Amino acid sequence: GRLLGPGRPIASDIFKKIGVRLNWHSGAARSGQNTFAIRMVDSAPESATSEALASSRLVGPSGVEITVYKDRLRHFLEGHRSLAGVAVGYVLAHELAHAMQGVARHSESGILRAHWSDQDFKDMVFHRLAFTLSDVELIHRGLVVQASRP
Repeated sequence: GRLLGPGRPIASDIFKKIGVRLNWHSGAARSGQNTFAIRMVDSAPESATSEALASSRLVGPSGVEITVYKDRLRHFLEGHRSLAGVAVGYVLAHELAHAMQGVARHSESGILRAHWSDQDFKDMVFHRLAFTLSDVELIHRGLVVQASRP
């Protein structure tokens, strides 16, 4: 919805830098190669870790559904007003990267870090927070694997 709107072009730019093109569609989830559904729920489930703003999970043989927790995202944005325009883009990029890699893992630094630091937030403001080289490799490898599934 509107909460995610400003994040889409930022997420698209982040992925464009690593040679991945995102196409955004509204409405019912489409099936097809490397398709990821993004939905919003009002509040995080009990099972979510305390700092999670969103989650990714496999649905069916090749689908990935990303769930964004509205309550957590709003709370996060209230606490990081300088990030209003960019934070959602980085949250989307983080979850999309998980979906593309197809592996449950985090990195020591960068966009796929489990918990962003104050320096990471500063880097976001200037669009400098990036994927690590191994993240980029795993994203491309994951997309190839997912595209080859029937």
